[in-house]
Amino acid sequence: MPKPIQALLVISDIHCGSTVGLCPPMCPLLDDGGWILNPIQDDIWDRWCAFKTWALTHLAGVRWGFVVNGDSIEGNHHGSRQIVHADPGVHARIAVEVLRPLASKAHAVYITKGTEAHVGHSAENGIGEALNAVKHPDTGQRAAHHWLIRVNGCLCSFKHHIGTSGRKALYATQFSMQLAEERMVAVDSGKSPPSVVVRSHRHTYGCYENSGGLLITTPAWQALTSFGWKVVPSAVPEYGGVILDWRNKKKGAIPDVIPNVSSGSGTTEVSA
Repeated sequence: MPKPIQALLVISDIHCGSTVGLCPPMCPLLDDGGWILNPIQDDIWDRWCAFKTWALTHLAGVRWGFVVNGDSIEGNHHGSRQIVHADPGVHARIAVEVLRPLASKAHAVYITKGTEAHVGHSAENGIGEALNAVKHPDTGQRAAHHWLIRVNGCLCSFKHHIGTSGRKALYATQFSMQLAEERMVAVDSGKSPPSVVVRSHRHTYGCYENSGGLLITTPAWQALTSFGWKVVPSAVPEYGGVILDWRNKKKGAIPDVIPNVSSGSGTTEVSA
């Protein structure tokens, strides 16, 4: 019998297909030639390669699961011109190429559905099929809006969305509210409350813990889009992911949280 999983690697918001999202060099675009990385994508790709090396080094010798927590593609939405190709199928193929090196090393892959404007109805399920992701027990599909994963006796809840705030000082308010709400709703429904709640969508790393549990938000792999410059002009992009590590933990204990987060450039200074 194989040993149980002892760690989870969590990433999100890779937004493949975005001109400021994660993309491999000289990405082929069906019959339309190839996409050459712009300087922003080139920087993100270098960070991604370093991140993969870090993750695989840390997880060497451990049975681990891989959670992709939503927004795997950018999609063709709201008339955006910041996409590498008009066909979202190309975006999905890029995502599979990007994710496969990690997915092939993981002992289980879980795909969370993201924002429908980006991913549509079925794109992430198709990505899950390509990566042989776990089928959700309720639907039989390889992507789901909500995963409840129990590792070492610790119940973890994964969804993509969480409320946002434009003010840095108020970030933790949403964290404490979401953690309490998730746990109370579970109890009221006669279900086990999760000890670990993981959310994404904000594109920033955050970690909040109290006696009731732990809530984490994951960073992204996308720089600010033109829309982002409009709604959060002071934001600085964050790239990376998180390892939840139960090695040497008692059964049911909250895991060690090991983030790997790097800040992108905001606006680089120039001399007048």
